Amino acid sequence: MKSRSTHRFVDHLLTFALVAAVVIAVIGGLTGFLAYRVEPYVARQVVLYKYSKLSTYDAYFTLKYPAEIYGSSTIPVKTNLPIYLNLVEGINISYRYRVEGASSSGSVRIELVLKHPDGWFYRYLNFSGEFRGEFSTSYYIDIDRVIELMDDLCKGVGLRLQSFILQVNTYFDHATEVKTGSRRDSGNHTLILSFDVVRNRAQLMSGDLKYVEPVEEKSTIYDKQYIFGLEVPTMRTLSVIATSAGTISAALLAFLHISKSVGTQSLAKFERRYRDLIVKVEHIEGRNPIEVRVSSPEDIVKLARLEEAPILKASSKYVVVGKQVTYYYEEPREASK
Repeated sequence: MKSRSTHRFVDHLLTFALVAAVVIAVIGGLTGFLAYRVEPYVARQVVLYKYSKLSTYDAYFTLKYPAEIYGSSTIPVKTNLPIYLNLVEGINISYRYRVEGASSSGSVRIELVLKHPDGWFYRYLNFSGEFRGEFSTSYYIDIDRVIELMDDLCKGVGLRLQSFILQVNTYFDHATEVKTGSRRDSGNHTLILSFDVVRNRAQLMSGDLKYVEPVEEKSTIYDKQYIFGLEVPTMRTLSVIATSAGTISAALLAFLHISKSVGTQSLAKFERRYRDLIVKVEHIEGRNPIEVRVSSPEDIVKLARLEEAPILKASSKYVVVGKQVTYYYEEPREASK
């Protein structure tokens, strides 16, 4: 009875271990599926610094006298109305440069260039200034003087002045202080005004009065992803280990369980076949001093028939008590109930 109880305990333990191995393999597989669907890291952009460079012209045509068609003696250079050159006395230009969102210091250089349609040019004005934080200046261009100068230049090469352009170039160069240190910035802002002496016209040909250049630098940061409080790579490793260990253990335990079931079924079939010869007893007395173990249940059946004796089953043994020798077949431990 004690042996039978032990065998049942082993059976239950084997079954429990098999179920536990399957559960571990399933949990490992599900965890691995989840871990491999999630990226180990998530990239995000972080702004290191951000600022804007602002360059602004405020330019007006100044008339020699107020004209009724304009309603004022000053007209913005950017206008839809035609500007008649004979009415223009000069051009007032105010310029301002600053950096928003950061501190800066450097220099600004302004040059005015007179260009002929044939390609040659004359540098009419050139000056510069230092600044810290912001730069501003104002200057006046006398148009009669400019036309006279261009006319003299044309006469010097045997030409008659018909048209020319006035190009306003502003160059800025400075250091900008940002979180990561000092950054060098440079750029330019240009206006082009055309003057047609023959058609008596003046106009802003190209260029924006306001120039804004945003400057931004970003850095990519990779944030670790977690599953149940563990990093994704760690969870992937654990899931592989758990799945492998659970699968291998389940396969081995299943093999043992199947082997035991096959042995048990064989003995059960043997007992059903020879139930007329087998007698179950609690214990066996009066056994012969000579005992011989046989290798199979079929051998014990042959001996029972030769000795004309029943097969006694006690615990895991099948015994035939002969006249002089006791024969027995012991049920293997993994097949016993």
